[in-house]
Amino acid sequence: MAALTFVKQDLSVLKKWGELLFEHLAAGNLFDEEAVRALALQQRLFDIEELKSYVSQTGFKGFTYNTYGPYILFYTERG
Repeated sequence: MAALTFVKQDLSVLKKWGELLFEHLAAGNLFDEEAVRALALQQRLFDIEELKSYVSQTGFKGFTYNTYGPYILFYTERG
């Protein structure tokens, strides 16, 4: 399995993405300000060891990863 998600590292890129998303949606009046902020807050940021533990608990083995700013691309296989 390969997956991409967010980790608690170099959050500057993620913060900028959130700001741009908020500006874009608010300008188009697609959502009110509270709805856009709630959407932005639903992003889950993982600690790498926490993510590794979750993957292991579900029976996967061989957790390897690369980080790219706030993103982690990890690989694992069913045990």
